[in-house]
Amino acid sequence: MNILQEYATKFPFIKVHRNTRNKGCNQNFHDILVDYIAISDQDDIWFPKKIGTEENCPSISHIPL
Repeated sequence: MNILQEYATKFPFIKVHRNTRNKGCNQNFHDILVDYIAISDQDDIWFPKKIGTEENCPSISHIPL
C-alpha cells in the first residue's frame, strides 16, 4: 500500500481504494467505476462488436454482481 500511496501523491489521477473485506475483482470495479464491466485477460481476443452485443443481450445484461 505504501508504494501505491506514493504514486497517488505524485500523480493525482491515481486513486487508491482499500476495502475492509475481499470483494473480488468484478465487484471492486463495479463499486467504483461504471454499470458495466468487461474483464479481459492477456490471452483474450475480442471481436470488434463484442461489448455492444453483450450489452444488448437480455440473458446477461441485468445480472447483478
